[in-house]
Amino acid sequence: MNTKKTVIYSVLSLIFGILIAVTTPAWSYIQAPLSALGINTLWVSGTAPYINSGFGYGATSAVLAKSNGTGAFEIATNGVTPPASGVIVLPQATNGWSCNTYTETSSASAVVTKQIASTISSVTIDNFNSSGAESSFPTSAVIHASCFAY
Repeated sequence: MNTKKTVIYSVLSLIFGILIAVTTPAWSYIQAPLSALGINTLWVSGTAPYINSGFGYGATSAVLAKSNGTGAFEIATNGVTPPASGVIVLPQATNGWSCNTYTETSSASAVVTKQIASTISSVTIDNFNSSGAESSFPTSAVIHASCFAY
């Protein structure tokens, strides 16, 4: 009995104007390399980023709590009131990094969390209050981020 079937990726057909037919076992899935989509440089990395400074790191207990590489990670300040910004080290990109961030809190002192600087191997994340002024992250802040190389 043949356990293979032809899978047609109509989504790729709609997006890229091509039709791809692949023969694969019915119970498996296909993972195309990014180069097949024309992405030939680092875009996202499975290497976990790390805290270089800020976020209460060092003498206190801020940690990279959870990570799926640069695509999604979480920084936990673990009971400290960290400063308004922090630097995250990432794998080396061709030009820099673009990160989307937010702080999981209902505190008015953390209305907007955003990237304010980038190098080829790091980003600086800053926190702003409801008045738009730079503000310390709330105590026990949980900061979520997704970073993509460009």
